[in-house]
Amino acid sequence: MRNLLFSLALFVSIFSTAPTVQAAVWETEQEWSPAWEDRYAEWIRLNWNKDFFARPGTAYTGLKLDCADVVYSMRIIFAYEHRLPFAMKDPTGGSKLITNSMARFDALGSPEKRIRAFLNFIFGISSTQSLPNDTVPLALSRDSIRSGSLILTDRKSHHSWTIRELQPTGLPSLIFSSRPPKTTLQVREGQPSLEFTFHGRPDLAPYGGFRGFRRIEDLSKPDWQSHGFSDEQFRIPPREWMQTVKKRLALSEESPDALLTRTLENACIGARERIEFINEGVAYLRGLGSERCLSATEYDNYSTPNRDMRLRNSFEELRDAVQALEGATNVSPELKATAEDVVKDAGSSRPAAARTCPVEIAPGRLLPLAEIYRRSLHNELSDNPHDPFAQRWGEQTGSSSRAKRCPKHE
Repeated sequence: MRNLLFSLALFVSIFSTAPTVQAAVWETEQEWSPAWEDRYAEWIRLNWNKDFFARPGTAYTGLKLDCADVVYSMRIIFAYEHRLPFAMKDPTGGSKLITNSMARFDALGSPEKRIRAFLNFIFGISSTQSLPNDTVPLALSRDSIRSGSLILTDRKSHHSWTIRELQPTGLPSLIFSSRPPKTTLQVREGQPSLEFTFHGRPDLAPYGGFRGFRRIEDLSKPDWQSHGFSDEQFRIPPREWMQTVKKRLALSEESPDALLTRTLENACIGARERIEFINEGVAYLRGLGSERCLSATEYDNYSTPNRDMRLRNSFEELRDAVQALEGATNVSPELKATAEDVVKDAGSSRPAAARTCPVEIAPGRLLPLAEIYRRSLHNELSDNPHDPFAQRWGEQTGSSSRAKRCPKHE
């Protein structure tokens, strides 16, 4: 009996003191290589669209993301699905890398729950401010810049896009999100403006521009010691930047019809996408009552300075395209007339100006794209979330009393 009790006590002691096996978010079974980078680029090109996180039945269904979240999630999800390693520098100041080996989600059990929790954890600590630590500026070539590369703005604009595909014309097809975080992503065709990307001075913002994820072994190195590093995009004179980038990445020239179609569509999409953001902000403000001012976080979520700058840039690009094709004969007359309806007939009551991309800013309230063009270029659209609907759309100009009273958080 004594021997039996001793054996039982020894059995309990051994198993109670044995180390607990902890599960990683996922186990690493592969290593990154040029071949895996090629597969990653192709996966982005073929699989990423506006509804990637809205598809039912996946571990990622319903996640809400801002712009930096989209960039990180692409790399994380591909690594998870193919058992590749993922690592990033700790943006909270920790000395160790954050990797897929971390065991803090062990209690969640299933791999699907762990990857979802890991993604939300990364979303909570990462931002456009952390992206320069985990990526490296790239050379202006199609060998370096391709599907899965990203475009990062300077720290003032704090925005990012992922290149879903690089077109033969050298222009990127972009996929991204913005604040407040959303499940449905956004897309646009073409290079973001130099003003928005670098505030006009690429030489002063070497952490922006075209970038790609660093190799894990390079995360502790400075940019210039990392694989694939190039600073050539920061040395291009501002006046030459857009055309130089396009030329370096192009396999063929963009036709006049393609130019007008792209710039018209970008302007129209930008104007229509603004509807949802303004409606969200106005509804949120209304829910606060008439007295309380927005907090800094609330202000950041519902203000639209960057979005309105991008919209104005889209209109400026459309205007420049129309001016460049003045007198051209190798362009569709109908398409040219449509574009001119917007930039030349702004504010006009002519039917032509009204029929081009009417924007229903509220039920039964249509604004022609030409009028939004005019208000945008005259800075009549308010980006201040303390302003009501009329000011946000430029139907009334000047700040509201609430906007004057409440702080404007930058």
